[in-house]
This record gives sequence, C-alpha cells and structure tokens, in this order.
Amino acid sequence: MSEINNVWYDVKNQGDRLTVLRHRLKWLQEWGPKTTQNARNIENMKAGIRLEQNRFCQAKRELLKELKASEYQSVVKSHCDTQAPVDDLGTGEVALTPQCRQQFVSGC
Repeated sequence: MSEINNVWYDVKNQGDRLTVLRHRLKWLQEWGPKTTQNARNIENMKAGIRLEQNRFCQAKRELLKELKASEYQSVVKSHCDTQAPVDDLGTGEVALTPQCRQQFVSGC
C-alpha cells in the first residue's frame, strides 16, 4: 500500500501541476498581450507542458499497474472534488475542479 501511496503522490502532484499550467496557458492565449514575447512565452509553456505530460503519463502507467481502472477513477474523483488545484491570476483563487478531472482521465 505504501508503494501505491508513493506513486499516487507523484501522479497527483504532476497532474495538479499540469492542471494549473494548462489553465495559465489558456488564459495567456485568450487574454495575454498579442506580442512577439508573449508568443515565445506561449511556445515555452507548451514545451514545458509536453515534458510534464510525459512524466505524468509515466507515473500514471505505474499506478495503473497497481490499481484497477475503477479504483483509479474513484481516487481521482475524490481528489478533484475535495482537493482540486487552485489558481489565482489576479482575480482571486479559482478551484480547477473540471480541469482537474479532465487532466487525470486524459489519455496518455
């Protein structure tokens, strides 16, 4: 069980980080200034997200070796419903519950 907890910890942390990064990327694409610098920032963020996604998928594959898909879905639902990551882009904290669910069930 300890091994599962350690792997879930990795999946959860990487998934939460990706959820926040994707939220910020979407905001930047929609609301950020339309400048050359911002375009570079967006491309850098996309590259970072791809790297994080690879790490997330590797950890998720390890976890799914230990858990049934239904158990994984239950853990994800509980996490996203009660501990979804939050982000604050200057407008106050926003719980990223739907984005959390989407990240954790996305295909790898």
